[in-house]
Amino acid sequence: MIDILVLTPDDWPTWRELRLAALAEAPEAFGSRLADWQGDGDREQRWRDRLNIPGSLNLVAVLDRRPVGMSSGVPTTDPLMVDLISMWVHPDARAAVSATAWWTRWRAGPRSAAPSCYGSPSGRTTRARRPSTTALASA
Repeated sequence: MIDILVLTPDDWPTWRELRLAALAEAPEAFGSRLADWQGDGDREQRWRDRLNIPGSLNLVAVLDRRPVGMSSGVPTTDPLMVDLISMWVHPDARAAVSATAWWTRWRAGPRSAAPSCYGSPSGRTTRARRPSTTALASA
């Protein structure tokens, strides 16, 4: 069973663990570098601030009571769009944790995203269109 948890700034140690693992395992997938978040960059307040971006939604996938994936979305100037700015799943869990699990959790929450997504050429940002209230009522 995969659980998708919504994080708060108090969950920064979990986010830190996953983010550092992600930057080490797949550095080409992120705009940040591992070195940016280590040493002087590895401060509790910085991790808390990262999880406290206004309007953001930060999720962690938990498989067999172990955090195995992370995802973060932030609002855009278009109220019907969100930017998926960070997503990673541990290689051992990729078969079990699909993008569907992330979006299903998000759709169930107060900020919903329709399954129509597109990525930027860099692969670092994905946008998802939120359905209208009418579409949510009929879903």
